[in-house]
Amino acid sequence: MSPRLLLALLLLALSAPLGAAPPTPPPAPAATPVTAAVAPAPTLEQAAAGIEKRYAEGGDFKARFTQETRQASVKDLVLKKKGQVFFKRPGLMRWDYTEPDQVYYISDGQTLWNYIPESALVYKMPVKGSRLTYALQFLFGTGKMATEFGLGACPPMEGLSCLKLSPKKADHAFKEIRLYHDQAFAIAATALVDPEGGESLLRFVSPTFGPLDGAGFRFTPPADARVEDLGQESK
Repeated sequence: MSPRLLLALLLLALSAPLGAAPPTPPPAPAATPVTAAVAPAPTLEQAAAGIEKRYAEGGDFKARFTQETRQASVKDLVLKKKGQVFFKRPGLMRWDYTEPDQVYYISDGQTLWNYIPESALVYKMPVKGSRLTYALQFLFGTGKMATEFGLGACPPMEGLSCLKLSPKKADHAFKEIRLYHDQAFAIAATALVDPEGGESLLRFVSPTFGPLDGAGFRFTPPADARVEDLGQESK
């Protein structure tokens, strides 16, 4: 570098005010705010159809569950239970209660068994026309809720939408079922309300979909168990 050029650069540096801020760049163009489109809430019919489609296409599934039951006459008393549930198409179902007591409900699609190991007692009843199958048919991907039930709205719970089902047929076992579902129409909880106003709330925990072995839905009463055939009593 020549002495003349070096001197010019030095004088330029000394002429700048001490602590001067660098030139301020021009402001960047302001971005136009983007508002996310909010999808309209589904109608009652759309919610029912969405739930039916999800479980008709989803196939077999299992989940852990918790259950809280409140009686209308003693609302401060809450009975809590938990266990695991299994559903296999078409019409196979199994509920394994593990706490506080072991109780099993097993259906092979034809017969529903209720086994209580502590008392060595087994109840047997036909599935056809049973209230339990009628109430839970949507989990098997069968039936049309809009045909079998009156559809209604109910308050959401914990960010979940709610669809109320009222049985069209005369039924003394329950007054209504509330289905709490997410935006993908997966059922996270159900509430069954009896005619007196008592409520049983079931929450499904960590559900998974995938083929289940049909052998788990067959039941043979233990040799030492007493079997009561409720189907025979109703004839």
